[in-house]
Amino acid sequence: MAAKYQTKFELNRSDLDVIEQALRDQASKLCLTRLEEQDAADNSNELTTRMSDIQSVLGKLHNQKIWFVPKDLVPLG
Repeated sequence: MAAKYQTKFELNRSDLDVIEQALRDQASKLCLTRLEEQDAADNSNELTTRMSDIQSVLGKLHNQKIWFVPKDLVPLG
């Protein structure tokens, strides 16, 4: 019997901030690792895939945020 994924999560904004920061830290470490190992082509694909996965999750988190939009007209520029 295969495990099923839970579809409802109870995370607050603080939890999401922690997750987002951890993902950004991991992406930064992977980027530095890739720069240090530019000659090692064997790890390059794996690092690129991991970095892409992290950026994808960060993008999903970003797109789910509700950004402040003022009710009244605000003059720009």
